[in-house]
Amino acid sequence: MYQIENPMGRAINGMGQASGSYSAMTKGIKNPGHTAGGAVSAGMGGAAMGAQIGSLTGATAGSAATAGSAATAGALGLGLGAWTGIGSVLGIGAYLLS
Repeated sequence: MYQIENPMGRAINGMGQASGSYSAMTKGIKNPGHTAGGAVSAGMGGAAMGAQIGSLTGATAGSAATAGSAATAGALGLGLGAWTGIGSVLGIGAYLLS
């Protein structure tokens, strides 16, 4: 009888060879650990998150102020700068502790 080529077998064989060569290439690579660039990136991401939270609480504080409750507005609105700073510190801290 005639032999029929199995394309699935060839594909699996090729994937096995690719996996073996990839693992051989990555054996000597070491993890650099924490870098200054990573900390800056995490801080910027945290600052963006803090700015979003600050804008949300600012909108809440604004609606409370128009309702006539200045004390509630002061309690809810820390200010955009404060939230940005808090988010930045949290982002850097999370990066360094990971």
